[in-house]
This record gives sequence, C-alpha cells and structure tokens, in this order.
Amino acid sequence: KFALAAIGSILFGIALEFVLWQRRSIYALSPGLHRLCLSAIVYGLQLSMGYLIMLVIMTYSAPLCISVVGGMMLGHVFFNAQDSLVKQWAEKKNKPNTNAAAATCEGNGANAETTRAGSCTEHGSFQNEDGSQLENGD
Repeated sequence: KFALAAIGSILFGIALEFVLWQRRSIYALSPGLHRLCLSAIVYGLQLSMGYLIMLVIMTYSAPLCISVVGGMMLGHVFFNAQDSLVKQWAEKKNKPNTNAAAATCEGNGANAETTRAGSCTEHGSFQNEDGSQLENGD
C-alpha cells in the first residue's frame, strides 16, 4: 500500500508539472475570452493539485515527501527539457567559436576570462590578438 502511495505521489508531482507546462503554453493563443477562460480553468486545476500535494507533505512522511519532490523534479526535467537542452544544442550548432568567446566576455568587466583567440577588455568587449575589438558579441 505504501509503495503505491509513493508511486502515486511521484506521478502526481509529474502531473502538476505537466499542468504548469500547459498553462505556460496557453499564452501562445491569441488574446480573448477563450484564452482567459482556458487559463482560469488550468489555474484552478494547478491550485487544486498544489493543495493536494501540500496535504501529502503535511503527513510528515519522509518517503512521501521525497516522492512528491522527486516527482516534481522529474516533471520539471521532462517538460522543460525542450526549453533548456534543445535550444542550447541548436545554439551550439549554429554559432562559431569566436562569437561564443565574445559572448563569454560580454559584461564581465576586468574579471573576465582570457581565451585562446584573444582577451577581454575592462569594458566587457572582446579584443582579438591583432588588436581589433568586438563590442558586445558583434
């Protein structure tokens, strides 16, 4: 019985993250009454699920608390992987290394790291070995 409760808590945490993910995607719809009503329904579902998870946590059962938090973490990873990993992979695939070095130096000031292609100046711009400067990732 207790193992089923732990598994159910994990799945409930994942389901809550799914609802949060769906709520964020609602804002891609065109503004209007339909979006407002849909957003309100999903928000009510999110609140209800959050309060039910709070009741599970308030049982002060360490395994159930760990299951809930673990489920929410898994759900966060599942539903935010597209935003984090896929976009990062696409950026790495499309950008040359010199722009990445300039972006690393941007805004870091005098504490910026030195790279093989050049070094960062005090103002956050990137200076090549030939002395030319790239301002703000240009």
